[in-house]
Amino acid sequence: MFGFFKTKPVRDDFYQQHQLPAEWEPYLNIGALLIEGNLRRDSLTLRSRLTPKQITPLLQRAWNIHNGADTKVLVEDLMTLPVMQQQAFITSEQLMDYALYQRIKDNCEKNFSQHNLYFSKAYFDGVKNLAAWDIERAGLVVRYAFNAGWLTQEEALQYLQGLHKLAKQHYTNWLDYYLGYLKGRIIIFDNSTDDALDYIFALSSFYKEEFFVVAHPL
Repeated sequence: MFGFFKTKPVRDDFYQQHQLPAEWEPYLNIGALLIEGNLRRDSLTLRSRLTPKQITPLLQRAWNIHNGADTKVLVEDLMTLPVMQQQAFITSEQLMDYALYQRIKDNCEKNFSQHNLYFSKAYFDGVKNLAAWDIERAGLVVRYAFNAGWLTQEEALQYLQGLHKLAKQHYTNWLDYYLGYLKGRIIIFDNSTDDALDYIFALSSFYKEEFFVVAHPL
């Protein structure tokens, strides 16, 4: 959304200034795909590189939330995973979307293979759980709401910890989690696979550079 910087290191001065204690960094994989798709290198810290003036309108327009109370109601609803009820009406054919598979393969396969992740249509088709659609969006809301001043750091980290626990209950690794999110996005939200390209590019970068999916497995 806000563009990718091509040459600067991922763990730059901003990261060094705002990095969380090591025990909290694994929780920043929650919401990371959406945040990284919006602004490169922004997923590595709870503090965003976007200003509150940039973030607040995004939350208001996209989520119709305006304060901490609204945020908590929304996040706690998403943590009940309403998508699991929707999934009962989603077909196997929708979960095996070939266009999405091909986009991910074309953009990510080389970087996946560097970490012994051998991506195939059978692997892609095997990811059927869409819980990440709700978990990842809740992570974005929590992190942006913290930066808007609507949640304290303690509140935000507690929510991220709970969301991380949900992710572990539904997935065995981050790739399956992010595939679950992308499948949910294509089926429920996007008009075409092209609408998800920024997030597919972000997924590829996670396995190329010093992001947390490799350093902190699920």
